[in-house]
Amino acid sequence: MLLNRIGFLLLVLPLSRSSVICKAEPLFQPPPVCKHQLYCENAPNYPSNIVSRELKKNPHLRGYSSMDEVDSLTQDENEPETESLCPSMEEIIIPKSGLTRDGIWMYILNDNNFNQSVRIEQCLDRDQSCRMTSGLAHGYYTQCKQRYTYRQLWALNNEGMIVQDSFLFATSCCCHVKFRADKFLQSLKLRDLNNEEKS
Repeated sequence: MLLNRIGFLLLVLPLSRSSVICKAEPLFQPPPVCKHQLYCENAPNYPSNIVSRELKKNPHLRGYSSMDEVDSLTQDENEPETESLCPSMEEIIIPKSGLTRDGIWMYILNDNNFNQSVRIEQCLDRDQSCRMTSGLAHGYYTQCKQRYTYRQLWALNNEGMIVQDSFLFATSCCCHVKFRADKFLQSLKLRDLNNEEKS
């Protein structure tokens, strides 16, 4: 008999049909999603206690605390006055939550003992025509566009552990020039019609 040769008996019992599913309580409330923005500076339910606890467990991270600065270089008085084609505003923010490269909102580590400030630059005339471009040839159009970049910051994952992730921030405002053949042809037709009416 096979049982005598192997020396043990495998007993298979049917599983109960009524299974109990244990759902773990979340460590903290999900980060706020700030509409029309990539970050939130205010997070009412920011998990400060978890951030403090995790930073105590990882004291080596204190060296990654950083404070960005706004460029405060003054213009040389011998240099002529310059004006930006696309005006912008620089500021330093201290985000409490932000949007990652993967489109997930996460809490960003920022407390009394650990700072991760970020310098941003936002267009004031976003999607508007650039300044001082009235002398462009027919068919060329300008537009102020917001530029973005990813910034590596320390954050909390869903399990309450510290991880590094990439967050999107506004970094500059640029003037884009585009040739629009359709508008150029329309302007030529209008000009020809105006010339015919004058004749």
